[in-house]
Parts: sequence; structure tokens; C-alpha cells
Amino acid sequence: MANFYNFSGVDFRWEQWEDDGLPDLVDQRLLAVGTYSPSAVERCMELVDELEDRIASAGSASGVAGFLRGAVTWTDECDRRAVLRTLERLGGLRVDPLPWFKITEPPVNMRRRVLTDIERGLVRYCALANPTRAAIVGALDSGVASGELAELRASSVMIDGTGTAVGLRLGGTSRHNRSGYPQAAPRTTEIAFWAQPAFTELATHYRDDELILYGGNSPRPASRQSAVLMGARTVLTDAGLSGDATVRPLSIRNTFGRAFYDSGNDLEATAGILGHDDFMSVAREIGLREHKPRRRVKSAAAA
Repeated sequence: MANFYNFSGVDFRWEQWEDDGLPDLVDQRLLAVGTYSPSAVERCMELVDELEDRIASAGSASGVAGFLRGAVTWTDECDRRAVLRTLERLGGLRVDPLPWFKITEPPVNMRRRVLTDIERGLVRYCALANPTRAAIVGALDSGVASGELAELRASSVMIDGTGTAVGLRLGGTSRHNRSGYPQAAPRTTEIAFWAQPAFTELATHYRDDELILYGGNSPRPASRQSAVLMGARTVLTDAGLSGDATVRPLSIRNTFGRAFYDSGNDLEATAGILGHDDFMSVAREIGLREHKPRRRVKSAAAA
């Protein structure tokens, strides 16, 4: 569909990047950051090469506009937006505004979708700016359920012989929550490698019985959970994903589950690492099956 947006205000100082040795060094910088997978770096470089060609032939504003309009699928557009945000993080470039083209709409009943590889690396990268947020995103990126987040204490963190946080002891959840997740069982999980420094810092800063991701004083688990998830939402906003109605904090956890499944594990193993025994719920959350359509409530007039 046709889209008409004004990109005249885009400040994309590509010439300065070239003087600094970029974009030739983008792949090296991404690898040094440590939050992007090798496949995400490879995909980033493909898109960076295209962006460079477009800017060389049409200038910064028109090049960025053409780069976004060059998306052929909805997922492709997600990657292109994430690449621009990645370049912004790497070099302090201003690439706003980035309108949502929505060339191909996702399924109406897609909720809490999984992220693309580039989006996943970008979210992790944005989380590094704050240790607590890095731990929140890192916990979700390690399969921790939303109901378990605010209950994590320093004693929940497993420390290895080098003093590094490498795992979490999870207490599970006692009920289905309003987001649709089934009860999660107690278990242990490895901490995502990129988030280990944040958990190491928090675990050594707090006493064993102190909560490490929630700093308030509410006695209500739901309030604590909401407050912790707000930290994840802040990171998603920093990554430029808050305008996507299909992205939620639990998308980070779903992406972890899908990556685990795609690495050669079956659905039973994937459900187990997420703490669930409801295979169909897990299949929906990691994008193997569509969610059931939301139930519509009839109006009094219609009734």
C-alpha cells in the first residue's frame, strides 16, 4: 500500500560515520557488544549494505525512506527498523521519525509475538544501559515467567566458582495469570550470557533475602510484577518497539522459548524449560500456533 511520510527532518550523518570507519566496522562493533547472535550480525550487515547504497544514490533522508519502503514483508520491515535503531545506538545517530508502514499486517490474533534476531539483539543492547533493567530483560530472555520476576531474591542467583552469576532458582507461579500463561513449575534455568554481569552485580549488592528486581514496598504480588515489567517496557520503548501492538515484555520470554525450540528441542522440552505442562499454550506463545481470537462481548443493544 502507498505511504507518504516526510523524512526531511531525518538527521542521519552518514558522512561522519564513513569518516569514523563505519559502516565497515558495524559487524565488529556488534560482535563486541555481545548481544547480537552471529545470524543477526550477518542479517544486519546485509541491510546496512543496502542502506549505504540507497544513501549514496539518494541522500540521507530519501535513502532512509527508500530503505524502509524497500521492505517486502512485515518481518522484513521489523528488521529494517531494528537496523536503523541499532545504528542509532552504535553511533548516536538521530533517525526519527520512523513511521510504522505495516506493509503486511501480522495475524490479528498474534499476541506477544516472538522477536526477530535483530530485534532480540537490539532489546538486549538497550537493556545494558541499566543493571536492573538488564537483569529484568535477561531474566525474561532466560525463560523466567512474569509471575516469577518480582520474587527473585539474591539467594535465587546461582554463583559459580569464579563469582559469576550463571543460573536462577525459580519458585514457579501458583496460578494462571491474566496474560494467559498457565501455572509455571519450580525449576532452575541458566542466565543468558549477556545478562550475567548484571545479575552478578545485583546478587553481590543485596542480602540473600532481599528482592533484586523490585525496589518498592508493595505487599501485593500483582503490583510488584507490574512494576518490574515496567522496566522491560522501558527497554522496549528505547528499542523503538513500543509502537508495535504485538510486542509486549513477554515477547522477550517467548523469543527465548522459540529459539530453544528452533535449536533442535521438541515442544515437550521447550514447555519444560518454560516451566509449563500445557503444550498448546506454549505452542501459541512461541509462534507455532496462532492464538485463539479474543472473545467479543455483545453490547446490550445487540443483545
